[in-house]
Amino acid sequence: MATFVAAFEARTSFIAPDHRSARPWLFGIAANVVKRHHRTSRRQQELRERLGSQRPATADLVGVVDDLLTVATALDALPDDDRETLLMVALGEMSYDETAEALEIPVGTVRSRVNRARTRVRADVAGSAGGAS
Repeated sequence: MATFVAAFEARTSFIAPDHRSARPWLFGIAANVVKRHHRTSRRQQELRERLGSQRPATADLVGVVDDLLTVATALDALPDDDRETLLMVALGEMSYDETAEALEIPVGTVRSRVNRARTRVRADVAGSAGGAS
């Protein structure tokens, strides 16, 4: 099924008059789907193995959730442009150049936004930790 979904999405790359059969094209797509599945499965297994030994005790989960809420609150307080840029770089794992291209802004603006956002999030998190102690 995934092969046919991928084929449908890539249908513009298949030009019927130039090909006698769609089979080689579909097999190529199927091979890529299988490779992607194996790569994803392998990465998930590696992550499970890494986290298995690092899983916090139940009592520690309250602290973890509290930390996540603190960071989420700090991110929410950022201006939309700064937050979007930071998330593209930090979570989206995009380079500054890729982010600049995606947002149609200069690379220097990306650098400024990321620096400003990181500085503010760090300050907000540190302020929250200082107030909780």
